Amino acid sequence: MEPNPIQKLSESLKTTRDKLKEIVAHTLSDDKVPLSDILDDLYTANYLIGDIHAIYQKIGEEKQDALKKLIESENWETTQSEYDLKKLRLGVRVFAPNESCKYPKGKHWLCANCFENRQKSILQLQKGISGRVGLSAAFTPFLLCPRCQIKLDIDSEDFQDYNSA
Repeated sequence: MEPNPIQKLSESLKTTRDKLKEIVAHTLSDDKVPLSDILDDLYTANYLIGDIHAIYQKIGEEKQDALKKLIESENWETTQSEYDLKKLRLGVRVFAPNESCKYPKGKHWLCANCFENRQKSILQLQKGISGRVGLSAAFTPFLLCPRCQIKLDIDSEDFQDYNSA
């Protein structure tokens, strides 16, 4: 399991601080420290600073993702509160706007399948050959979801109800 980004950041900052202390100690000491050792320490410190920057960036991205998910969740809760599950005469279930619904104006029903997946898809009223069998299949009204392509049979009373708004 990958360590917590804050923990990684703390460790990188400590290691960088220690390396910089070593560099300062080497530079100020009376001992003859080879320049290559000092340069190696500087290179290591620079690399660690790059790590720190990457960790800060990752933390910022994770914060943005969490904020985005929170906003989406709050928006979806508002959307859900604007619709009620409605059972049509043939047993088809749709989500219909209630009084608190702000958009879109006018009568519309949402696909229950898509709605359960947190997507709004307005069912389109169609006339044509539906999923029914027999003579009643010819040119009957049905609802089509443009997102998931599900066809939902409705009867003439549901058809009138849909068109009455």
